[in-house]
Amino acid sequence: MYKPKRIYQIARQINISHSEIVTFLKDKGLDVTNHMSPVDEETYELILMNFASDLYQQKLEQNPPLPQKKKDNFKLIGQSAQRRGPNKLAMKDLQEREGLEKMGTVINCKLCGKKFGIFRWRKECTECGKKICSDCSQRVSYLRRRVCNPCSDKIWDGIYDIKVVRSDHVGGHSISKSLGSIDGDFWERDLDESLSNIKYQAFKSGANAIVSYSYSKDTGSEPSENGKGTHHFTIFQASGEAVIIKKVEHRKSTKTKKHSEIGTELSKLSVLKDKGVLTQEEYNRAKEKLLK
Repeated sequence: MYKPKRIYQIARQINISHSEIVTFLKDKGLDVTNHMSPVDEETYELILMNFASDLYQQKLEQNPPLPQKKKDNFKLIGQSAQRRGPNKLAMKDLQEREGLEKMGTVINCKLCGKKFGIFRWRKECTECGKKICSDCSQRVSYLRRRVCNPCSDKIWDGIYDIKVVRSDHVGGHSISKSLGSIDGDFWERDLDESLSNIKYQAFKSGANAIVSYSYSKDTGSEPSENGKGTHHFTIFQASGEAVIIKKVEHRKSTKTKKHSEIGTELSKLSVLKDKGVLTQEEYNRAKEKLLK
């Protein structure tokens, strides 16, 4: 029989921050307030599926579901949702399972070609939509999403080239277009993670630089490991303005070059005058001609 768990206990079990779980459940439409909120078995399985597929597989092996017709399973989900009132998660789960039932044609990973099964789960890249396996994908921490390896490389190459400055301009460049302000989607413990998040947003909008970069600081908390107190930590949220910049071409001044040549010639004339090769009058005429 399932014993209700609290979010911070699950976070400790799968070794992630409880704030990630809270954000994930809120995005799914569940009514959770903080790390102390209890979750039922259905929500617990959803968390494991998203953050720790290996633990979810062990749970299935230890507690295999009773053999029932798929139609009956869908009906039970609906009845459970009615007893608890409107549950967006249950309805979405039902829709997704019905969709998988109809989309049963996707049986192989689109990248490695290996067949999906009990030990090779079917996942979807949130960038390109390809159906892939765990080996051909990875979870990007600063996006809170799973993407396939080619898309991950593309994202990394894109955000690596984006220039970030605290001022409102980039040295040696001019701003050709502003694409608007951007803010981090999440509060992160690591400032670099939050910066990567806004660089991703700039990359997707077509920008190649971020100006007026800044960040906000706040304090997060979670139960300590021994359960006897609270652990506090600093969290960050980056922001800035996404822009398109172009390099400014500096042309050499012909006037400056001419002045430099004149100075060189005058130096030579002075040397000739000092050596007695030129008289003072000849020197003055040559200088006057040179300066015209």
